[in-house]
Amino acid sequence: MSIRTKRTITKIGNSAGITLPAEVLAKLGVTSGDKVHLVEMDGGNFMITAYDLCSLDVFWVEWLSINL
Repeated sequence: MSIRTKRTITKIGNSAGITLPAEVLAKLGVTSGDKVHLVEMDGGNFMITAYDLCSLDVFWVEWLSINL
C-alpha cells in the first residue's frame, strides 16, 4: 500500500522545510541527520530518495544522456 500524507511547510531560520512521518523515513531507510536526494520530475512533481553516491552517479548519467 502506498503512503499518502499532507505535510505543512515550516519556517526554519531563513529557509523552509517539511517533516516526514516515521513510516516514510523507514521506507527510505533514513534517520534524522541523513541526506536525501530531491529530483524534479515531469509535470512539476518531485521524487525524494535516500542519498546514495552510487545511485546518484546513475541518476546523473541518465540525466546527462537525456538532457545533453
